[in-house]
Amino acid sequence: MGRRDIKKRPVRILVIDDNVDHIELLSSVIEKYFAPVEIHTVESIGDALEFLEQTAYDVVFSECHLGKKSVLNEVPRLKKGAKGAPIVIVTGSGDEELAATAIKRGASEYIVKTRESLGRIPVIVKRYIEGGRPKEDGISLNEDILGEIEGLRAKAANLKKEMDSEGLKALIDKIDRLGELARRIR
Repeated sequence: MGRRDIKKRPVRILVIDDNVDHIELLSSVIEKYFAPVEIHTVESIGDALEFLEQTAYDVVFSECHLGKKSVLNEVPRLKKGAKGAPIVIVTGSGDEELAATAIKRGASEYIVKTRESLGRIPVIVKRYIEGGRPKEDGISLNEDILGEIEGLRAKAANLKKEMDSEGLKALIDKIDRLGELARRIR
């Protein structure tokens, strides 16, 4: 979206959440720091995609779970519909795997709902509307890190298999026998 003059038009925020209390809390934090501001709220991905077709938003906030359904599978569609606006996943769960999955699928940020994180919301919005850190830079950096993590996990899994294998056990037994033989020869 690039830089824009905040005075020319309102800051536009889309909030996707099915919890009215969470919507009101997030909205009040944003309204406290930004004027003019337009906050549109929806309760489903389908409604969000319709709003994204009609309006250009500066930031899209989405709850990680709508009802019993995870939003993470829909992040690529949201990202495409948002036309460059950052997708910020907000959740009550501090699960690192969920955060990694959200970033891998195209979310710009993953925020756990805490008192401290509410204070970060205005900073995040301001950074994006003022053309701060390009969204793609953060995503590619996170993808690089996630790739390294996956590589390390694969190596760890292979090492565990090797350690559990009979061949390794036989090798250790052979080394022990050779060590015993070497002690006897002395």
